[in-house]
Amino acid sequence: MSTLDEVLRALEQGRDALSGQIAEQRSVLAALKSNALEVTSLATGRAYTDLFKELLLALDRLRAEELTEELRDSVVEEFLEVLGRRGLSPVDNGPKLDLHHHEVAGTVDASSPEEDGDIVGVLREGYLLGGALLRPSRVVVARMPREG
Repeated sequence: MSTLDEVLRALEQGRDALSGQIAEQRSVLAALKSNALEVTSLATGRAYTDLFKELLLALDRLRAEELTEELRDSVVEEFLEVLGRRGLSPVDNGPKLDLHHHEVAGTVDASSPEEDGDIVGVLREGYLLGGALLRPSRVVVARMPREG
């Protein structure tokens, strides 16, 4: 085999390697473009179109109807239902304090040791999104009075 044949074979192998790398880079570029389109969609709100439409219906009810406690409760339930279909769920607020899901906003004296740590009031609901804590509930907790 001549030196020229060896050089040509080496050039062909180099070309094949470069062709493979180019194909791989095209694939990476296509994935990046796809991700950029998704980010653009999220940034412009298009990804939330259905959510916005559903929530706007509830908002329209608030604007069009006389504001009553019944309407307020109905709209709150509608909002929670719409958000629930997208993974939002309320934090379980009882009966005992769970520092992973609750933020203590106040305490009251417990009348017995069994009541120590009981949640006796919720000042603000907490929520989970897809099982992860989005915000803790703010709660009032019964505590045994300290002696001394």
